[in-house]
Amino acid sequence: MGAATGRNPYKLLGASSFRLLEVWRTGNGDIAGHLETFSLSSQDYPSFATVSYAWGKVTRNKSIDLDGEPFAVLDSTYPLLEAICDNANLKPYTWFWIDSICINSDDDEERASQVQLMGQLYESSYITIVWLGAGDIESDQGMDFFLTLSQRRDELVETWKERQSREMPSDLNIPEKWRVLRELLQRPWWRRVWTIQEFILPRRLVFFCGNKHMLHSQFPKAMYAISCCNPDESLIGSNTRNAAWNRRRLRQWSERQRRSGQQSPIEMSLIALVAYTSDCFVTNPKDRIYALLGLANKEDRSVVGQPNYRSDVSAETIYTNVVRSFIKTYNSLDIICFATLFNSSNQLPEQNKVVVTAPSWVPNWNIRVQVFVTPLLVSQSGISYIGNFRPIVDRSDTEHPALYTAAGNTLPECSISDDSKMTCKGIILDCVDGLGTTRVTPKGGDPDQHDSKLVPSPSDRNRDTDRSTSNYDFAQRREQASRLLDKLIRSMVLDRQDRYLSIRTPLDRFRVEFAHLMASRESNRNTSAYKRFYAWVNDNEGLEIWGFKLKELFQSASMATVPPDFDLSEQREDGLPSRLNDTTGPREMRKRLMVTEQGFVGMAPSQAKRGDVVCVLYGCRVPVLLRSRGDNYKFIGECYVDGFMNGEVFDRSLKSRDLVLV
Repeated sequence: MGAATGRNPYKLLGASSFRLLEVWRTGNGDIAGHLETFSLSSQDYPSFATVSYAWGKVTRNKSIDLDGEPFAVLDSTYPLLEAICDNANLKPYTWFWIDSICINSDDDEERASQVQLMGQLYESSYITIVWLGAGDIESDQGMDFFLTLSQRRDELVETWKERQSREMPSDLNIPEKWRVLRELLQRPWWRRVWTIQEFILPRRLVFFCGNKHMLHSQFPKAMYAISCCNPDESLIGSNTRNAAWNRRRLRQWSERQRRSGQQSPIEMSLIALVAYTSDCFVTNPKDRIYALLGLANKEDRSVVGQPNYRSDVSAETIYTNVVRSFIKTYNSLDIICFATLFNSSNQLPEQNKVVVTAPSWVPNWNIRVQVFVTPLLVSQSGISYIGNFRPIVDRSDTEHPALYTAAGNTLPECSISDDSKMTCKGIILDCVDGLGTTRVTPKGGDPDQHDSKLVPSPSDRNRDTDRSTSNYDFAQRREQASRLLDKLIRSMVLDRQDRYLSIRTPLDRFRVEFAHLMASRESNRNTSAYKRFYAWVNDNEGLEIWGFKLKELFQSASMATVPPDFDLSEQREDGLPSRLNDTTGPREMRKRLMVTEQGFVGMAPSQAKRGDVVCVLYGCRVPVLLRSRGDNYKFIGECYVDGFMNGEVFDRSLKSRDLVLV
């Protein structure tokens, strides 16, 4: 049974109005508060602090006296109010904006209008208090260790530079300290989607956990120190670190935007932000989009439109409308490729409680997934309306990044029916014939195991050629083998040198790397350092393409001449093994090798099956896979098809047709 609540304390708010809370201890030790309304447009509001915290379960077992009436507050909010009243470090602030108290959440219209104002509120506040929750002995120890790491940052960086390796000092290698820090970073605040914009937008913020606090300037130093220590998974898991690290990077981007005088708060599209925050939790599936609106640029805000929390408007409708509006705003179908990611085959074990269904071509953003820094081909660096998580320091390296332009200069020709069928113009290129293996998805298990087996390629174009006939042309076959190997190498790395998909493949270097790796494999040299690369080779060598078993092709590559001074002892981020893992890894892009009935080579999404249709849709920068459903098609995902990534489909005598996606 919840705490008692008196009369409704809320009065109708104007368009740019908001409420602030003043709170204090009464003479008998209870908590009392007062709400007052102000307007952002009038600039006469007092200095105030916004509070960022995780709601947790919506239970209200305690009340405060609010303007003379009992008012039930969230269980997660009451310790926060106690801290505001009792913590000396919070005494300087008089007015607070706490959403669960300052917004009438029972009024859908007010809630929607306040959501639109939230970005301005966090930017306009004097400071934001990040409340990680009530404290205890272990959280105090975790905060202390966080501060220690912050203070040691410069020393750790210097050691890293001197030794050219990341090693943890013995005095920091104490499992108990890492355990309490891990538990601190696993508190719900780090995994709630609402708290992302609340962390990025403010000019000043401070972290509080119980009575302990940490300045924002100390947080990025501590996170970088953790990276310098390079703790293994037993001390602090990468998933735990990444949640905090990604916020650090987004905050860096925001500060860079602010210094350069840019109007948008962050140099990343809303669609990309939704993807990169997809491992966060939401209570209402609409908030997967709405909770990030404060970070969106003007165009993306227009794509989303006015937030709508009415119960008769479903999350599926909101998601579909976002796709429809994106296509119209940017003249691009690229957004449907996010349905490659947001489907049940990629979902994390723990999901949001509300289930949302959506057409196959609409990304089901309610599904929790974990994404790579460049999750999709359409996340290529050269397209700003999507983009990727490329570090700031790398952005000046490529002024004119390479682009995929599979549909040439065509614009989308599509329509969406009332029953959510999309009819779009496209060209069918071929059908999938054979497929390589895929490694397990992030649901669990060893990342070097496999989800699905190799799918043989039975078409005449790909079956083995009879080499016993007298007219067999061995010279021609050698030339074909060389061409096929080039296609394989480009496919393995999606024809890009870097994981941010901005630089074309250095084919000569990758040929040498491949030859060296195959020679090392044949002689059992240096195989442990490239375990995943060799696992991929072993598991795919049975696939047949152009009459070659890949095993034969791999063996012939091992006999190629390698420069005597060539050294592959150190893994490079832009090296062939690393790039192959970017393409095929279960925590990366999750692609699998593909060959079509006519012998086109490429990389398909992990969900691909033999018989799936490979096509180029007008207005989509990469080819896609569709699966026949009677007269209609189910969208499967984006794909890479070597030789068809830059409009080459229009050089063939292939007719366009209307394709209906359901």
